[in-house]
Amino acid sequence: MGVEIYNYNIDGQSLATSQLISYLKGLSYQLSSTVAYACNNIKECLTPYKVEAATVWTQSRKINYGTLTFFQNAIVPFT
Repeated sequence: MGVEIYNYNIDGQSLATSQLISYLKGLSYQLSSTVAYACNNIKECLTPYKVEAATVWTQSRKINYGTLTFFQNAIVPFT
């Protein structure tokens, strides 16, 4: 299963998917600003749920997404 991430930016700067994954690796961050994760690799945290207009917080920085598709290892299904 792969990950699909597009229409996102960090502090107004667009990043490629590979850059985004590198940025998130090893960080504590939140999905939808309510579910907290701490991961060594973003693939360990991502879930198979498709999320529309999700928001990811990395430390104090906010990343907005248009759509993203998560990997397995789900804790919370987003609806």
